[in-house]
Amino acid sequence: MSSSNSDPHTSNDSSDSTEPGDDPTTGVAGENTPDKLTEEIEILQANLVEWKRKWKKLRWNDTHPLPEVQAEVAEKKGQQFTREYAEHMWKQCSSQVVVMVAWKDQNGKVMASMHDFNDDLGPGAAFPDWEG
Repeated sequence: MSSSNSDPHTSNDSSDSTEPGDDPTTGVAGENTPDKLTEEIEILQANLVEWKRKWKKLRWNDTHPLPEVQAEVAEKKGQQFTREYAEHMWKQCSSQVVVMVAWKDQNGKVMASMHDFNDDLGPGAAFPDWEG
């Protein structure tokens, strides 16, 4: 009868043995002290938090907010965003801009508005035939 061990998780190879507290990756005795392990766990936790933050940002940028969030942002920030766009176009391109915006509100109703900030932005005049 053979004396070989049939359990794949154990080994008869004496060169593979490590003592408690040895670093299994380097074989150096005493590297895994409680303080060292605590420090490594804290580093891993910080890395995990950073990874989750980046993943969430990438996921959000690759998709889009929920419709309820889009509706809320459109209602609260829509005019601010269009004004900022018009200001950038005026400053960077000397272009006058009129923006028509359409979105669905939180009840699914289509909303629309037009914005002309040209009188406020510079020496140009607003488009004369537009009533806004």
